[in-house]
This record gives sequence, C-alpha cells and structure tokens, in this order.
Amino acid sequence: MRTYSSELGSLSAWAAPASLAALTPTDLARYVQVGDERGASPATHNVRVAALRAFFGWWANASRGEQENIASDLGTLEAEQSETPRLSRQAIRALLAVLEGNLRDMSILFLLLSTGIRVSELVAANRGDVEELDEGLELSIGRSGHREVVYPSEQAAEALFAYLASREDRSRALYVARTGKRLATRTVQGTFARHFRAAKVEGSLRTLRHTFGMHRGAAGMEMGHLQQLLGLKTARSVERYDPEAQADLQTAARETEERY
Repeated sequence: MRTYSSELGSLSAWAAPASLAALTPTDLARYVQVGDERGASPATHNVRVAALRAFFGWWANASRGEQENIASDLGTLEAEQSETPRLSRQAIRALLAVLEGNLRDMSILFLLLSTGIRVSELVAANRGDVEELDEGLELSIGRSGHREVVYPSEQAAEALFAYLASREDRSRALYVARTGKRLATRTVQGTFARHFRAAKVEGSLRTLRHTFGMHRGAAGMEMGHLQQLLGLKTARSVERYDPEAQADLQTAARETEERY
C-alpha cells in the first residue's frame, strides 16, 4: 500500500501542474523512462509499471467504459535473480564475539540459525513450548493457526537452557525484555541491527533464516521437509535452497545440524 501510494504521489508530482486525468499513454511511457534513466533497477521499474497499471485500470473501470487503461501497454523488464543472502561462518563467529556474555541474544541467534523460524514466532513462544527428549530439544510454535514442531540444534539447546537458568522472573514467555515483559518483535529487530553493525556484518534477522535454509539445503534436506520447517506456503518459495532427498522430518532436522 505504501509503495502504491508513493508511486502515485511521484507521478502526480512529475505531472504537475497537469492532473492525472490529463495524462496520455505517451506521458506515462516518458515518466517510466525518466525513472529508468535515473538508475531505477528492473525490479523498481516493474513495481512502478504494476502500480500504474493498477491505478489506471481502476480509473478505466470507474469510468464505466468511457476510457481505456492508458497504462496497459507499459512493458516490464526481466529482473536478474539475486543471490539468496546468507552468513558465512566468519560472519557468524563475528556476531558470536559481539554477543559474548549476552545469554539471551546468544540464545536467540542460535535458535534462529538452527530452526529458521520467524522472529514473530520466536517471541510468541512460551517456556511450556519447550520439550527436552532423548532425541534432543523440541520447540512447539504457533504458525498459521496451528502448532508446528521445530528441532533446535544441540548448540541452540545449550544456549537456551543457559539463558533460562539465568532468569529470575516468573514470566511464561520464552524470551523477555529487561522489563520482564515478553520480548517484542521490533525490540529483537532493533537489538540485532545494532549487533550486526557492531560485528561489521551485513545482514539482518531475515538473513539468519536464509542461512538456515541454505545450510540445510546444502546438507541434503528434502524440499518438502525444508518447506515445512520454514513454514512456506508453496514449493516454489523453497526452491532457492535446492535441497535433496532425506528421511523423515525429524531425522532430516537432526542430521543436517550446523555447529558454529
């Protein structure tokens, strides 16, 4: 919505003092060309064209057939496939050096790296969602209206138990802020943005999720298993990780653990 509004605002400013109603297909083509000449990427070009098609399509429908969609002939560009971002072992170790002594954030880092769960899923988890079995730790998370089990690595389990043992509060939340209240997604994002800067590592919490996917895929995890662990809706979304065949879901998670 913000992108759509921004694109229409930019067009309106470019066309001023003329109104949008006075624009022609030639005007729109020129507007898009100006953006390209200023260095817009193929992806930005395509977003701009999509916004213009949507708006002037709506306008054409609102006019009850009295005019055509003047943006319908705008063409899109083939965008290059960008490489999936992931962290190297060196980058992960740089982060670990920054986090030394910070039991909570160290635990969060290991848990995200070893499960690929979203930050929103992590902060919503409770202590009671953790179960220690002979095979290893299991964490039950809420996802799309149901419960899903993920399998933290041994390293993540050690870090989590160390963090929980250090706490003196009675909160049922798995992770809490300094105030003792449940940790918020934005707090985690802001905190780790500072950690990344301090470690001089380019990336974000989403990069940790991609790193999990890339490592498990490289280790041979079957596509369907990786899709389930990541909570992705379509198989196409997981293709970037290029996994291969494995056994059952739990075995796949255990056998492809990464230790940092």
